[in-house]
Amino acid sequence: MFYSTVYVKIMSRYFAKTAVIVSHIGLSEVICSLH
Repeated sequence: MFYSTVYVKIMSRYFAKTAVIVSHIGLSEVICSLH
């Protein structure tokens, strides 16, 4: 049980970072297309 909770925490952090990076890239692409 302990390892599964640690795994979930690590995966949630990884997905959060990935979502932030993807949103930043999408935002920069939208700004570039507007300009």
